[in-house]
Amino acid sequence: MTWEPGGLGEVGEAFRGATLDSDPEDVGVALGTPLFPVAVNEDGSQGVFLIDPAGAEERFWLTGEGDSFFFRDFADVLGFLGDAGSCEPRESLLP
Repeated sequence: MTWEPGGLGEVGEAFRGATLDSDPEDVGVALGTPLFPVAVNEDGSQGVFLIDPAGAEERFWLTGEGDSFFFRDFADVLGFLGDAGSCEPRESLLP
């Protein structure tokens, strides 16, 4: 997929590349797991990915600035961002 130059898609892809380079296996995202950037902040330091982890129920990953949380659905991500006490995200996909 190609993104419009200078658009948020391009920022998302840059964030995805940096995330993959930072060894996401440390937090339980297996090498080769598909990651699609759903939302990335303007400076590209924090974002949400749609993931497809084999055998895991979580489908969204909020990561960046030292954070790494996994959620079942996007509504949980938004709820957590509005009120961190609204749900208890998993911090790892590892068993």
